[in-house]
Amino acid sequence: MEEHKQKVKGGKLALLGSDAAQDYNSRVIPFLQKKYEELRKLRSKLGVTTTDTDRAYGINAPRGYAREVDEKFDRIKGAFLRALDDRDFFLSASRQRIPVEFSYEDGIARFVIKAEDKAKVVRERKNLDLSRRQS
Repeated sequence: MEEHKQKVKGGKLALLGSDAAQDYNSRVIPFLQKKYEELRKLRSKLGVTTTDTDRAYGINAPRGYAREVDEKFDRIKGAFLRALDDRDFFLSASRQRIPVEFSYEDGIARFVIKAEDKAKVVRERKNLDLSRRQS
C-alpha cells in the first residue's frame, strides 16, 4: 500500500479506495467485530436486553455495571456499522484516489474521509459515469 500513498494539500493522504478498503477488511473491521462480539456475550451473560426503542423511551434500562456494558455495546455497535459503511464506500470508489486522514477512533487507528470530501468523490464519480455514457 505504501506505493499508492500520495500527499495532497492540507496534510491529507490520497489513497486508492481499494487500499483503504483493504485496510478496513484486514484490521479495522476484525478489531471492531471482536469487541462487538465480546460485549454482546457479556451483555447476554448479564441478562441485558435493551433495544434502541427501550433507550429512546428510557424503559428497561439496566443499572450499574450492566448499564456500563450496555452503553459500551451500543457505542461499539455503532462504530462497527460505521466502519462497514466506510469500507463499502471505499470499495465503491476502489480505483479513485481518496483524500483521507489518519485518525484514532473507537480504540483503533484508521483512515477516515470527511463528509465534504466524500461528497466531492461521489460527485466526481457520477460525472465520470455520465461522461462515459455520453461518449
